[in-house]
Amino acid sequence: MNRVAPLAGLLILSSAMAPLHAAPGIRLDVTPIWLGTASLDGEGKARTSSLLLNAATDLPVDDGFSVGLNASYQYIDWEFRDPLSWNGQSPWGNVQRAGLGINLNWRTGDWQYTLAPSLSYAGELGADRNDSMGLGVTAVAARSFTPDLTVGLGVGLFNAIDETRVYPYLMIDWNIDEQWHLSNPFSAGPAGPAGLELGYRGLGNKWDIGAGGAYRSFRFRLARDNALASGGVGQEEMIPLYVRFGYTPSRNTKLDLYLGAALNGKLRTEDSNGNLLTEDEFDATPLFSINFGGQF
Repeated sequence: MNRVAPLAGLLILSSAMAPLHAAPGIRLDVTPIWLGTASLDGEGKARTSSLLLNAATDLPVDDGFSVGLNASYQYIDWEFRDPLSWNGQSPWGNVQRAGLGINLNWRTGDWQYTLAPSLSYAGELGADRNDSMGLGVTAVAARSFTPDLTVGLGVGLFNAIDETRVYPYLMIDWNIDEQWHLSNPFSAGPAGPAGLELGYRGLGNKWDIGAGGAYRSFRFRLARDNALASGGVGQEEMIPLYVRFGYTPSRNTKLDLYLGAALNGKLRTEDSNGNLLTEDEFDATPLFSINFGGQF
């Protein structure tokens, strides 16, 4: 089943997002994420813990042109307890996601353009590999109106897990003054790159804080031996809101602590033909994450 769903601000794997600015060298990020126990509307509980790994680099080719390479991997451990909507059975087990992307970046005058093709994988352990793959591309055009304000518009097209998704999104990098900064959330954090974060840097050279949020929607292939929907599709949706506390011990390293909540959560399963089997919502749930980042 192939559907086109326009979703503003959809979160995808960070490897498919094209950054406005990229520092030289290789950036590595390690991000454990914990979602507390969620109460399902159909009765039962669910919780997750995951580990997200990101690596990215930007290679200058000539004046105004560079090529970025990026990769990501996430392992998600799901735990369900008596989910009545799925007859007391876990709708899925542990899930893996991975992505590879190339960013082609071109700058001329006040304008910068990015074209970013990507390859992704999203599947429950035991899912068919070919059916878990996806292809995508994003295109961005951004303009620096002043040295402190860059605004861009982009569009993404992704075909994966029995669905084609097209969405526009806004990219912004705005130094409002010496202390306040408005931008898209850092891609390795729990909210992902889609959304907005307002940051404050008036706490000294090493400390900063921020608050933001985004919309998350992930689809993944279910395992061939899944008892409820063999070879079907699982999906999670939520709106993570957070407060971030950042510490920069050195020029090339950064530590961020995220405290927040996941709102408007939804879990659903489809069979292998794309028919909706079950959908359940969950209440606001605590969210906690730590990001360790380094530039080498």
